[in-house]
Amino acid sequence: SGEVMQPAHLYACMDQVLFCWLLRRRAADPVSAPMMVGIGMALLLDVPPTWRDEVGSDVAAWAVQASAEVAGTPRQRTAPDIIWTCNQHIVLQTFWQLGIIVPWIDTPGLAFWSGVMHAPPPATGLPSMVVLRSAFWRLPAGAVLQSLLVQALGLSLGSETKVAEVRWMDSFPRGSMEAESYRTSWLSWQDFAAHTAALYMPSELYQIRFRDMYAMGMPILAPAASWTQRMLLEMFRMWGMLSKDSRHRPVDCVDGGTWCVDEGPRNAAESWPFGEPFVDPDRDPLGKLAFYLTISDVQRYPYVLRFASVAELYSQLLFAHQGGPALAELMRQFFRNRVVANALRFCRQS
Repeated sequence: SGEVMQPAHLYACMDQVLFCWLLRRRAADPVSAPMMVGIGMALLLDVPPTWRDEVGSDVAAWAVQASAEVAGTPRQRTAPDIIWTCNQHIVLQTFWQLGIIVPWIDTPGLAFWSGVMHAPPPATGLPSMVVLRSAFWRLPAGAVLQSLLVQALGLSLGSETKVAEVRWMDSFPRGSMEAESYRTSWLSWQDFAAHTAALYMPSELYQIRFRDMYAMGMPILAPAASWTQRMLLEMFRMWGMLSKDSRHRPVDCVDGGTWCVDEGPRNAAESWPFGEPFVDPDRDPLGKLAFYLTISDVQRYPYVLRFASVAELYSQLLFAHQGGPALAELMRQFFRNRVVANALRFCRQS
């Protein structure tokens, strides 16, 4: 078309540091506007193996230039950028890999800013539950649990003993974004908020869908820690924030090399319990994943309704049906006073 893209005033890279790194550090005409670089799943996600030493060591240098503080000492920034994360494991992984400290802050998500609040059905009728998307439902254990819930809640066709209304979301959105099936696979915030509770089966340590439901004050049903650990152990064999596939550590500058990292700062990680902050389900002790599970959203946030059996899941759903308004107010108050306040403070200081 002959149109020329105008430079932006701010660039934001979420999840992957690679693209902003290319624009800032390797482009023939580097971008000069400030950047907000949010590291998501893993620092070296989608970075080709042959690039990892270069990307890792140069991101370490970039982070120091963008930092207003090094080893507790204030300093003048030499790069107008913010490198941060909303995932706690990234703080551990980037320190182990590069010896840098990346600031962490929970992001509130879009539901909070929408202003929508939990508006459940009357307590005199049946409770309703929305089942959030999760890769868990595609696994054999997920298929078994779904079958058990259909039977336990009386959801089978023609059943006269239904004890709850359930809305199942697809495990993953399917098809083209223009397809009708894709558009109808989404719910509005108001649609979510109209249910008694949300069933959240984690497929990662934390996900924005959890914080979105929490921000609206919607009671969240989540499996107990032992159950969650078994689920994540199976899923982390294939993917995950703690995946061993992302554990590359650039060489120490003492050993020489064009791209290297100062070994001094990251030496402190050698005494960490369970060693490197990545999980290999087939080699690591079970206690390692249990240790990192303590930073997950379902473990850190209060007022989550946990269950260790199908019977307890239904009991917690009934509790939410009767005590939903009081629980919702506690959840929204915590979210405003801790999550939103911390995020705004971080933005102001940055």
